[in-house]
This record gives sequence, C-alpha cells and structure tokens, in this order.
Amino acid sequence: LQDVTTGLCDNSNKDLTVDSGFSSYLWNTGATTNTINITSAGEYTVTVTNAQGCQKTKKIIVKPSGIATITDAKVTNFAGAENTVTIYYIGNGDFQFSLGGNDYQDNPVFTGLEAGTYWAVARDKNGCGTSASYKVYVLDYPRFFTPNNDGYNDTWKIKNLDTLPKSS
Repeated sequence: LQDVTTGLCDNSNKDLTVDSGFSSYLWNTGATTNTINITSAGEYTVTVTNAQGCQKTKKIIVKPSGIATITDAKVTNFAGAENTVTIYYIGNGDFQFSLGGNDYQDNPVFTGLEAGTYWAVARDKNGCGTSASYKVYVLDYPRFFTPNNDGYNDTWKIKNLDTLPKSS
C-alpha cells in the first residue's frame, strides 16, 4: 500500500480504489468500501484491515488538473542554430509541450529551431485534454547567398518576414 499522487480533471469525478480482499476498509470520508468516487482534489486516506486484524493506511494525494491555456510564446529569432521558443501558459496540471502536436516534452523551451511557422500546444499528463493551438513564427535569415542562377541560394530572403506587417 504505497502512497500515490494522482490528478483530478476540472469539473469531473474519479474513482479511488485499493485492492480487494481485505476484511474491512475505512476512508477518511467515512466510506467502508474498497472504492470511493471523488469530485474534489485533496488528500484521501484509507485504512485496510486483513483477516488477522493487521492494519495499514494508504494515502492518495489528488491534485487539481485541467487544460492549459497558452498565453504567449517568446521567440529568439535570427540566431541560426540557437533559435528558441519558450511557451508561457496558465492552468492547473502537469503539462507536456509540443510545437506541432506530435512530439511532446516536459520543458516548455524548444531550442535549435529552423525558421518557420509552428503550432504550440500543451497537453495535460493526467489526460484532461490539450490546449488550443497557438501560432508561433520563428524568423531567421540565410547566412549566405550565391546569385549565380544555379537554383540554389540565388536569393536572400528573411523567411516569415511577411508575418510582421510593419517590417520591410
């Protein structure tokens, strides 16, 4: 009966269960079954008693959890291999982050990014859901150009500059 920590999604309920097979159960809520249904975060304990009268108590810490809201993204542009995006967010929960919705990481900082358009998302590790996508632009410029009409690097253009309407 190891202590555990789990999450409870906003506006939902959840069953907390301990193994069956004990002769009695007593939860700090007053329940006497091996499963209780909860609707709020908090600390729950259950004391189980076996047929020989031995008792053991298990603690279950339930943390609030929900869907994140991405509020901003700070971009370090024009840094070549050092381009970064840092995602800022609010919300209860334990989150993972992605720029594209495929590969997720625990850290909201992404490094080594190429110029382009990215869709930042955050998902709750407890399965409560995924945030709305947040559009992020990373700007950079080619470090060289070779205007020799061979079709490679013939022009020099800052990718995504058109996303900044006051720039030229």
